[in-house]
Amino acid sequence: MNAGGKGKPREKSRKMKKGEMKMPDRLIRESWCASETIDRLTPFEETVFARMIVNCDDFGRMDGRASVVCSRLFVTRRSIREKTVMAAVKRLEEEGLIHCYAVEGRPYIQMQGWGKHQRIRNQRSKFPAPP
Repeated sequence: MNAGGKGKPREKSRKMKKGEMKMPDRLIRESWCASETIDRLTPFEETVFARMIVNCDDFGRMDGRASVVCSRLFVTRRSIREKTVMAAVKRLEEEGLIHCYAVEGRPYIQMQGWGKHQRIRNQRSKFPAPP
């Protein structure tokens, strides 16, 4: 129960362990289910997109190297090949859901429309902005 004895019980806050990072909450809205763009994706492409949402930084950016993308999105599924994941990434870009770019020769990914759907809490991105 809350302090007044009514309503939902309070969740106990867990102490973070040394070196542990607090992961930001990400929202996927109900409109996802009615999106024509999402419906044009294969189930695997949609899975890649959803996993990108929960892995990118607060600015909707992430490392675009194939090995990093594959290992971040499919941590325990080593049978999924980089080539398959990067083909899905290419389709997401074709659908306008992400933008792939490079800064100083290093590849990055930017989620399109990020600020409309997610809260930006940090002052700086972990990755450079698209040129």
